Amino acid sequence: MGKGRVQKLGWSGKVWQFLEISPASLLLGCRGAILQRYKTLLLASIIFSPFTGSQCPVLAQSNLVPDNTLGSESSRVIFNFDGTPNEVIGGGAQRGQNLFHSFRELNVGENRGAYFLVFDPNIQNILARVTGSNRSDILGILGTIQVIDGNFFRSNANLFLMNPNGIVFGENARLDVDASFVATTANGIQFGAQGNFSATNPQTPGVLTVNPSALFFNQINQNAAIQNNASLSVPEGKSLLLVGGNVNINGKVLFAPGGRVELGGLTEKGNIEIQTDGNIFSLTFPSQVQRGNLSLNNSAQINVVSAEGGSIAFNSRNINILAGSQILAGSNDSLNTREIVAGDINLNATEAIKVEQNSFIGNFVASAKGGDININANTFSIFGSIVSAITFGEGNGGNLTINIQDFLMGDGARVSADTFSIGNSGNLNVNASNSVKVIGVTGNNIRSTLASQAVEGSDGNAGTLTINTKDLFVQDGAQISAGTFAAGNGGQLTINASNSVQVLGSSGLFAAAEKNSTGNSGNLTITTKTLLLSDNARVSVAMRGVGKAGNLNINAQNLLVNNGGQISAGLFGSGSGGNLIVNAEEVQLIGRSDDGRFGSGLFTSADPDSIGSAGDLTINTQNLLVRDGALIGADTFGRGNGGNLTVNASGKVELIGTSDDGRFGSGLFAQQKETGGIGNAGNLKVNTQNLIVRDGAQVSTATFGAGRGGNLTINASGKVQLIGRSSDNSSPSGLNSAAAQGSTGDAGDLTINAQDLFIRDGAEVITATRGAGNGGNLTINAPGKVELIGRSTENIYGSALRTSVGPSAKGNAGNLIINTNDLFVRNGSQISVGVLGAGKGGNLIVNAMRKVEITEESTNNFFSSGLFGQTEPGTTGDAGDLTINTPELLIENGAGISVQSFGTGNAGILNINAASIRLNNNALITANTRSVNKTPNREQATINLNTENLLLRRNSNITTNAQGENVIGGNININTQSLIALENSDISANSTDFRGGRVSITARTIFGTQARNTRTSESDITATGATPELIGTTEVNTPDNSSIQNNLGKLPQTAIDTNALIANSCIARRNQQQNGSFFITGSGGVAVRPGDAPLPSYSTGDVQPIPAESTTLPTQTRPWQIGDRVVEPTGVYELPNGKLVLGKEC
Repeated sequence: MGKGRVQKLGWSGKVWQFLEISPASLLLGCRGAILQRYKTLLLASIIFSPFTGSQCPVLAQSNLVPDNTLGSESSRVIFNFDGTPNEVIGGGAQRGQNLFHSFRELNVGENRGAYFLVFDPNIQNILARVTGSNRSDILGILGTIQVIDGNFFRSNANLFLMNPNGIVFGENARLDVDASFVATTANGIQFGAQGNFSATNPQTPGVLTVNPSALFFNQINQNAAIQNNASLSVPEGKSLLLVGGNVNINGKVLFAPGGRVELGGLTEKGNIEIQTDGNIFSLTFPSQVQRGNLSLNNSAQINVVSAEGGSIAFNSRNINILAGSQILAGSNDSLNTREIVAGDINLNATEAIKVEQNSFIGNFVASAKGGDININANTFSIFGSIVSAITFGEGNGGNLTINIQDFLMGDGARVSADTFSIGNSGNLNVNASNSVKVIGVTGNNIRSTLASQAVEGSDGNAGTLTINTKDLFVQDGAQISAGTFAAGNGGQLTINASNSVQVLGSSGLFAAAEKNSTGNSGNLTITTKTLLLSDNARVSVAMRGVGKAGNLNINAQNLLVNNGGQISAGLFGSGSGGNLIVNAEEVQLIGRSDDGRFGSGLFTSADPDSIGSAGDLTINTQNLLVRDGALIGADTFGRGNGGNLTVNASGKVELIGTSDDGRFGSGLFAQQKETGGIGNAGNLKVNTQNLIVRDGAQVSTATFGAGRGGNLTINASGKVQLIGRSSDNSSPSGLNSAAAQGSTGDAGDLTINAQDLFIRDGAEVITATRGAGNGGNLTINAPGKVELIGRSTENIYGSALRTSVGPSAKGNAGNLIINTNDLFVRNGSQISVGVLGAGKGGNLIVNAMRKVEITEESTNNFFSSGLFGQTEPGTTGDAGDLTINTPELLIENGAGISVQSFGTGNAGILNINAASIRLNNNALITANTRSVNKTPNREQATINLNTENLLLRRNSNITTNAQGENVIGGNININTQSLIALENSDISANSTDFRGGRVSITARTIFGTQARNTRTSESDITATGATPELIGTTEVNTPDNSSIQNNLGKLPQTAIDTNALIANSCIARRNQQQNGSFFITGSGGVAVRPGDAPLPSYSTGDVQPIPAESTTLPTQTRPWQIGDRVVEPTGVYELPNGKLVLGKEC
């Protein structure tokens, strides 16, 4: 109160109001004035008389009935005080700072007031109890007044109203107090160790001079409740507490600006502690005692908003906030400093909390530090309502923490921590020991949302969003989001679910920097046992503004994505995309969305309008399955580079099939996908034990623009198996690296490192260029074997390994290199380096440590198995060379090896280095050309064979064929130990329109063929031209045998009887005159087969030691004598000193 002028309490007709007057003119009266000289008499009557006569008219009175429990200190009531509809309550028992009142009935009538009168300014607490059996109905005004220097003022004492039978505040009830107000159905109020003030065991209070310390409930009336239908308020910085039993707030407002509102109660015996902090009361509820229920309904409002912010606490068994009800806290003063901390909202329920029907819970802040929202319950559900911690100014928002067992959201509900201005938003933490369910979207497309966001126009950072639970369900369009729409950074989104995370039905988990934002997005981390995405669900981090996207980290035992679900890290603006990292024991990606538009999968990407590079995608797993049109992609569509895609699978990687309509193959992709894009595609690497790609699935790196395609590398400690094609045969299973049509960038290299590589039933491994850029190299390192087998269904497509230049391409194809132990090409399979455009074909090099087999089941096939380097008709590029290095080469049943040019470019050179080359049953080695040699110093259509043994049988051929004007036949150069050509097997270098080529053969032995001018039905060596005058050159170089000519004798006609030459025994009889002799002449050095090494003169066995367990022979033996048994020798044995001994086998 100010000096010179004071505040007076005056009646307005509805409520006592403060009027500012001078102390000398303070008047109170029903007719206009009561003389100052009667003031003392009036005060005395209030103190001592329960009923005071008056000349004022008699009005309807409130039902205020004091009891006699206080004896001479009983309460005194003046009805219709000074002719007004107010009762003034005096008397009472004062104990220090406390003033006690006791009533049998305490009710305030409609449109009336009841005021507790205080004379001593030291009174801090007014405590009124009801000892009767009826509840209190407060239908009018309940207040306090104080007399100072004979003048009436609103008292600054706290008012406690205690009625164990219940309290009802009517629709028109009001509080007229200048301090805190507590209404309770407790049985008593404790005062520390001094004692208590009881309503159920009423006694005259003892020395109760301290502040109230507890509310005790020891005789529970289950029907006792606090029902509030009124707007009740206390002054700035004060407390308003309603403590039942059950507490029901029906409409209207509880208002304690900058103070505290606390609601709750007990329905079992127990004590509720009272803490006092200045003018603020707060409660501590016992943990093991059942509480009452609390409800807010019909747009009820709890409000503590002020410049410095107040606090709110609910403590109940069940809390229901329904039908547009609101709980509001926070600071609304933008001039406040950040040192001020706004109060918290604490909702504590032992069972359930419900927030429904467009209700709202908000804690706001402008410049101060925002208060927190804490929700603690067994279950928390929110439908069509909002819970939010928000900052609108420079101050940082408070945290929102939810600790429950089960959390359920639906019908467009929102739980968020947001910033709308410079301050940072608080953190949102959900700790649910059992489950979190975020479900649904409204008809107005409002999604149920858990969020921490920096809202458009703000500069502050969004806080972190953390969910700890057993199971998380996000479904039917709901979302969980940590993002930024403005200059601040988005928050981190962290999910820890010990059992599962399920995101279903167009729902999502997001950490994004949205369009027009300049802040970075936060990371998204999911740790769980099982992560399931289905039916167009999304989990993503994204940069749509200017900044850096966060990373997406998934840690799970099992990851299942199906029916169009997607996990992605994308760049849609300017900056850099986030990385996507998956750590899971099992990863399964299956199918597409119902409409086929979206494939299930994992993605990192840079959008067409983006400026910057996409993030990397890394999968660490035991087993990876991608099938039915699902895919994994690291792509760029814009100016930035695509991310790298790396799969580390300790077990196996399986890629299977296509979408139901066959349009989309399952697979792994790292591509530059935009025709006008200048960014480079990322690399794709698979590290696994076994890789299986089948039924039209693919692994691909590509460029469609100016950027370079990424490298594709497969590292498999076991097998790589590529099997079949799509059901309609349109898409091969396989691995490919390509520069697409219209692109100008180079394709990446493709490298396979595996123990074994199997390609079968029409599958393919390809590097290609179809644009201006060059194709990549294809390298296979398989220390076991490489096997290509068979054709697709209907024998349309053969299994293939190839590098190629596409029809409209200008770039050169890459080289194809195979390093293996065994190479098998069977039944329509092909290995090729081809040209269909203007570019040069790559070289094909095979290094097989053991053998190469190229075979067909029959000769009646649409095309044959083989190794090929060729250019097609209409092309201008040169074909590449083909080189094979192996100990053994077998070609049979119509299979072949060829280099050829059918365009205007040069044909390649075919080099084979093998210990043994065998061609059987229409097998073919050929080099064909239709092109005039455009490179003078380089041969074309040339075959070079370096081998020890060359065998051709059953119409097998080694040929070069030239066609066209001035096109010379190719060259054949053969260096061998032995050449055998049987059954019309030819070696020829021919030209149909010009001069024949050249055949040069150097051999120690030639059998079954000879050089001729024209082909015959025998095996021939020819170099034919268009006319006899244009015949080519045949050179056959063999050893000079002239020294043995005419020195061979005829063999006798009679065969020698071998029995006469071979003795059955080696025993030689002797006499005294002649000793026997034994000679070994050996085989004479003649080989068994031509080309084999000569036989040695003799072979010797190894002398074996005498086993240790053998019986020891006598040291002295008698020498052999005539007549003793002869043991014939069975072998020759070489002793360590070089001597040879005849003896029996040992």
